[in-house]
Amino acid sequence: SGCTTFTDTDVAARVDGSELDQDEFEQRLADIGITTDQVVPLDAARAELTVWIQSQLVDAEEVAAQYDAGPQVGGSICLAAIVVETEAEAEAAATDLDDGGDFAEVFAAVNIDPTLDAETGALPCITSADLDAAAGTPLIDTAATLSADTPVATTVLLDDVGQPAAWAILQFRPFDELAPIDADFVTSSVDLGDAAADADIHVDPRFGRFDADLGQVVALG
Repeated sequence: SGCTTFTDTDVAARVDGSELDQDEFEQRLADIGITTDQVVPLDAARAELTVWIQSQLVDAEEVAAQYDAGPQVGGSICLAAIVVETEAEAEAAATDLDDGGDFAEVFAAVNIDPTLDAETGALPCITSADLDAAAGTPLIDTAATLSADTPVATTVLLDDVGQPAAWAILQFRPFDELAPIDADFVTSSVDLGDAAADADIHVDPRFGRFDADLGQVVALG
């Protein structure tokens, strides 16, 4: 929490020989809707610094490979969904997708859930920890099995009393098809392991410090 102001000369963060200067940092914040005319919310600044540092610690191709291997390897998963009334409809749609059908076309033809993104059916990305915490429901347990190699599955959706309410077709969204904000989420979920411990990481102390165990920028102290 809290806010801070920018100066004109400081480097916001540095990883070994790579630096994020203030102009670049301000642009990154502007890209996510945060202006820096007066003060910057510290939580937002730390989150964006974390994303940048993590991107320096792991190669993009390595992130993609880990993510595409599934949530137990990459630490996160991003899905799209189609909701239909019956198991037969779900199986037919899944077969269409497995045979190379276009997801947007199948979604437009059969989806009955108006709360899903009207164009993509995309669901918010979640971490493997989120999956583990919610394990035991058909939706979550099915999602946990998906990867770039096994991208499509069907699952029953249960109502509040545990009775079947509808069926969903889940599709794994591969890394090279993710929006930038989702790619950042995926990058932040990768286990940095020894990369963070071995790197020389500096953060402008107005924002905090980098905690190698957590893989995040945190408050001082």
